[in-house]
Order: sequence, then C-alpha cells, then structure tokens
Amino acid sequence: MRILIALLLYIPAIAFACYCGSATVEERVAESDFIYVGTVVNSYTDNEKVIYNTLVADELIKGNPVSLSFTNETLETSLCAQSTSVGVRYLVFGNYGSSVHLSSCSYTQALPIYGSEGLASVREAANKRVN
Repeated sequence: MRILIALLLYIPAIAFACYCGSATVEERVAESDFIYVGTVVNSYTDNEKVIYNTLVADELIKGNPVSLSFTNETLETSLCAQSTSVGVRYLVFGNYGSSVHLSSCSYTQALPIYGSEGLASVREAANKRVN
C-alpha cells in the first residue's frame, strides 16, 4: 500500500514538471532578438552532462544571431531535456546577451515540432514586426 501511495504522489510531479505556459507565436517573435532555422553540424557532451550543439544557419528570419549554437541537458539529467542529433533542423529563438538553451519549454525546438504551418506563422509574425 505504501508503494502505491508513493507512486501516486510521484507521478503527478513528473507529469507537471515541464509545464511551459502558452505564449503565442506573436509573443515568441516579439520577445526574441533573433530567429533562424539551423541545422546541427556538430554536437558533443562535457563531463557535466551538458550537450553543446553547433549549427549552420539555413534561413535568417529575424535579427542577426551572435552565435550559431545552443546547449541542452542530457535526458538522464533533466525531465525537461530534449535530445539532439547532427543533421536535424531547428527553429532557434534567441536574445542578445543570453545563450540559447533547448528544453521542452524553450521556444527553440526541432523544426518538425513547429511544422510547415508553424514556421509560416513565425515568418509572418516576424515580417509584420519589420513592416
């Protein structure tokens, strides 16, 4: 019985560990200094279980990125971690003075998560802010 109670207390903590809110596309674009689509060309892990990813920019959508990279934690160190792979394309949102970090809650995500309609919405929102 104690095991059942412990599991019932533990499962909701996992289920809600990565609640991220719900910013609109317009809010995401407005809050970001730069946005681009990039492909991961290099990825390595340090001893702290942080993954460093280097990208090549395929398309600049807003601003000029100061760095074509982002970090993420390994899946074994964080419930909100995202895996990365060389060759995968990402929609990257960033701000000057801050490094880009990938997690379940970050605006930066693998491009298939946004899909073609989501990418079109980001482009449209970025173009509205310019005009």
